Amino acid sequence: MAHWNCKWVANPIKHGVYLNNMRTIFLLAGILTVLGGQAQVKAPAPFANGDRVVFAGNSITEAGFYGMYIWQYYQLHFPEKRITVLNGGIGGDVAGQILNRFELDIMPLKPTVLVLTFGMNDSRYFEYFNKPQEEVRKEAVATSFKSYQQLEKKLKALPGVRKILMTSSPFDETRGGSNNKFTGKFKTMQAIAAFQKKLLKKTNGVLLICWSP
Repeated sequence: MAHWNCKWVANPIKHGVYLNNMRTIFLLAGILTVLGGQAQVKAPAPFANGDRVVFAGNSITEAGFYGMYIWQYYQLHFPEKRITVLNGGIGGDVAGQILNRFELDIMPLKPTVLVLTFGMNDSRYFEYFNKPQEEVRKEAVATSFKSYQQLEKKLKALPGVRKILMTSSPFDETRGGSNNKFTGKFKTMQAIAAFQKKLLKKTNGVLLICWSP
C-alpha cells in the first residue's frame, strides 16, 4: 500500500467537512505573477515539507476543489513532502468578512503559507440592475479597498508567513438568462485586481492572476 507524506485537513472551525480548496496552485505556478506595480515576474516558491497552507476566500474556496487538486499534485509529484492544506473559505464572503474573522477563524489554523482571495462577491451582483454600473463600481471598489487596507495591516504583522494573494476566477457576464447578466461586473473585478497588484508589494507577497490569460 502506498504511503503519502501529505495530508489534507478540513477546517475544524467551519461548518462541516469541505473537501479542499481552490484550483491547482500549479495553475498558480504557471500564472503571471506581479509584485506591486512592477513588471517583475515571480513564480510562487513550491510548498516546503511541513507547510500548513491555508486558503481564505469565498464559496469558490469553500467548495474545496482546487485545494484538493493541489494536495493531490503534491502526493503524486512530491511524495517526500508532508504538507497540510486547510480550507478557510465561507460562501458569500467579501474582503470585509474575511477581515472580520481573520483572528478567530483563519489564524488559529496556524498557516505557514496564507493564500487570500476575494473579488467575486466584492464586485456585486444584483446592484447592477438598479443603479448605473459606474456608481456600483465606485462603491464596490471603495468598500473592498478599505477592507483590504485593514487586511494588509494584519498581513504585514506576520513576517513568518508567506503571503499569496489570488485574484478572483473569471466571470462571463454575457452568459445566463436576463436575471443573471450583471453587466459591468467584470470591469469592477478588473478594478479590484488593479488595486491588489498595486498594494501587494507592501506585504512582500505574490499575486496570482487567475481571471485572465
